[in-house]
Amino acid sequence: MTDNELLQAMSDLLDQKLQPIKDELGTVQREVKHLKKDAIKMQAMDETILDEVERVHEILDKHKEDKTVHTA
Repeated sequence: MTDNELLQAMSDLLDQKLQPIKDELGTVQREVKHLKKDAIKMQAMDETILDEVERVHEILDKHKEDKTVHTA
């Protein structure tokens, strides 16, 4: 076996062994991409909820200050 044939055989073997790892890495990269998208969506939802809580809190504070609505 010549040096070139030996190198080619080793290269082919290495490629064969690395292919499952490359495939798994591709899967992991896609999953991370989807998780990032989900995290961004969740962050936007959290901000929306906190904005609404703040809005309702301001309404309640105004209501507490208005003594004319408390007749009891």
